[in-house]
Amino acid sequence: MIVRVKGTKTQHVAAIVKYNPCTKYARGSPCLYFDRSKKCDIPPLTCEMPQYDRWYKDVLKRKRKCFYPHRIRLLQNPGLPMFLFHVHHHAIMGEAQIVRSTTENGKNFYWFDKFLSYPHPVQLELLETDSRLARMAGQGQWRCVYIRQETVEEIRNLSKLPDVKRKKLGKDLQKTIGHLEKRGLLYELFRPSWQIYVRNESEKLKKDYKINEQILAKAQKYFSASAQLKLFAGRPFNERFYGLLYLTLRMLKIPTLVNDIAEISDVSPIRLEKLYRLFARELNLTVPPLDTEQLIKSRTSRLNISKKTIRRAVSLIKEAKKRRIIIGKAPSSIAAVATFVACQKEGEKVKQKQIAKTFGVSTVTIQNYSKNLEAL
Repeated sequence: MIVRVKGTKTQHVAAIVKYNPCTKYARGSPCLYFDRSKKCDIPPLTCEMPQYDRWYKDVLKRKRKCFYPHRIRLLQNPGLPMFLFHVHHHAIMGEAQIVRSTTENGKNFYWFDKFLSYPHPVQLELLETDSRLARMAGQGQWRCVYIRQETVEEIRNLSKLPDVKRKKLGKDLQKTIGHLEKRGLLYELFRPSWQIYVRNESEKLKKDYKINEQILAKAQKYFSASAQLKLFAGRPFNERFYGLLYLTLRMLKIPTLVNDIAEISDVSPIRLEKLYRLFARELNLTVPPLDTEQLIKSRTSRLNISKKTIRRAVSLIKEAKKRRIIIGKAPSSIAAVATFVACQKEGEKVKQKQIAKTFGVSTVTIQNYSKNLEAL
């Protein structure tokens, strides 16, 4: 039985992917200037380096037949079209029909037999059937956007493709949708994309990292609430999901560091920290502070230190709280310092660098704060 949700006639059947000719995959090698900490002063399309825009040039010459590796759920269904938005041309340059998708070393590749280059590139600002696209034209954060069939037709009309070619492409798309319907896959296309992502990501975390189902269910509820409020629409799903997962763990008072979530996702700790605070504010949630004592008990298992040392670290924190000498300090920093001082007092030979890594702080932080606890 094919399950459809309300409004299937206007759901997504294609994807516009964003292509930047300065990225590592597009060039074949990393560009020294393509870094968030640096700025390249060379105007678009004027770079004289031979590696510049190599991927797109190879595609036009039919030397390259796969799109670069980030996960695009919709294009895992063969036969659906992929539209290429070139950042420096600031337009959709053409399209390709995906024939298969593969995953190699955790990277996703989407293969096509032929890339159809448009006689007239299409700017996102000209598209009227999807109000999102005009806003996204000037934004730099998006990587992929799913579009409806009417938008597909509008793009092809504006591209000035011959009528015969447009009709053939339209028939091919209808044939693909019919084929997916017969296979019982059509409902996956017509389900909101965030639901698919959250479900798949939750299953992966439950299988690979043994994360409790109750935690994942709570994170899914937060994601559903944020989706209904349209919070941070257009932001990558992985950033939103893992930011909300960290928020969930904090709300449940589970001693977790942001570095733990960063390790199982492709999102930086700084980004996660910022996102979870934004979500907490928008969802009107009061996040309880990390319990320093619980943090010590949960993290010190990685350091192979004695229970006596752990008790000493906990007692140091209790005494420091009484004397009010750790007010305003981050819980992870205080936990790391207390553990380091306790190891010194108990004669445990644990490197300062190892403790800093375990608690996600720097060795400088331990050195600066340790003087406050050594006298206790």
